[in-house]
Amino acid sequence: METKEIFGPWKKGYVLDQHMLSSEFVGYSSSGIAQYNSKRSELGELLYQGKYLNNKSSIKIIGDLCIDFLNSSKIYPDLILPIPPSKEREWNLVFEVSKYISQSIKCKYNNESINKIKETKEIKSIGDFETRENEIKGAFNMESKSVTGKRVLLVDDLYSSGSTMYEVATLVSSKGDAIDVFVLCFTYTKSKS
Repeated sequence: METKEIFGPWKKGYVLDQHMLSSEFVGYSSSGIAQYNSKRSELGELLYQGKYLNNKSSIKIIGDLCIDFLNSSKIYPDLILPIPPSKEREWNLVFEVSKYISQSIKCKYNNESINKIKETKEIKSIGDFETRENEIKGAFNMESKSVTGKRVLLVDDLYSSGSTMYEVATLVSSKGDAIDVFVLCFTYTKSKS
């Protein structure tokens, strides 16, 4: 894995691995959609299988990788909060992995403390950083009492520009009275801007 540290309004933040190893444009489909020959990292493939193909075996594998990393980094949260998705799906990989981690390390889990209050486009599909920031600004609200006096771990699947994580972490830090805020994302991709 190619773990990298990320910086923002949190005490410590990490992304476990890169998402894509390579991606080569191969042409357009008959319907005009761009097609790529892509090679994902092992963790990137697990994320893809779980998120888009509903492969639920990804939950335990990704969860165990996260737990090992948290233990080796000496990050011991009291509460895990998954980042709400841009797009609703049949089931949510980030929620399921977060729940798995919380049960395994015996800490609280809450997927209702952070609420999305504004519809947004999928942030990963927006190329310009400033447009991304404007799209996500004010998109979340939270139940502040849920984080009071706690070491909070925010979990997300894909880190690109960091605009979503920055927005949520700022909200948790400013509105809540958390002791510490930590961030853990499964994979990262290069920002398009």
